[in-house]
Amino acid sequence: MRSRSRGSGSVSNQFEQPPSPPPQKTETRQSVIGPSLQFVGEIRSAGSVTIDGQVKGKVSAHTLTVGRSGGIEGSTAAVTARIDGLIQGDLAADTVILGPSARVFGDITHRSLAMEPGARFEGRAVLAKSDKSRDEKTPQSAAPPETTAEKRSTSPN
Repeated sequence: MRSRSRGSGSVSNQFEQPPSPPPQKTETRQSVIGPSLQFVGEIRSAGSVTIDGQVKGKVSAHTLTVGRSGGIEGSTAAVTARIDGLIQGDLAADTVILGPSARVFGDITHRSLAMEPGARFEGRAVLAKSDKSRDEKTPQSAAPPETTAEKRSTSPN
């Protein structure tokens, strides 16, 4: 039951709840592009991203999963990438797993690459150079690993 005090203007309600704290940023958060969704633009996430729809643009995430019905047309960067759908463009990740229905048309820069039977990959596989100073600064970064070609292009000649 409510009680009102006319003189003070305050309202007391026994069902009022204190405000809940803001959600904590955790790695368990997941963003999903569903099978009926087509997205054009850039996706950046510090958490997990699952793509079952179609994306045209850049995708950067800590953990990236492209489902069987999913597709990306553009560059992709992640710490861990599990691909079961289509990628048309370059992929850079520390760990890359190409599932049996994966189709990748572009270069893969990686520290670890696994291809399951049935996966299709047309492009170059480039083993990324390990840079301890960068790893210490950004251990959970979704930035693509640095390739030898990138080091050459930034070196003074």
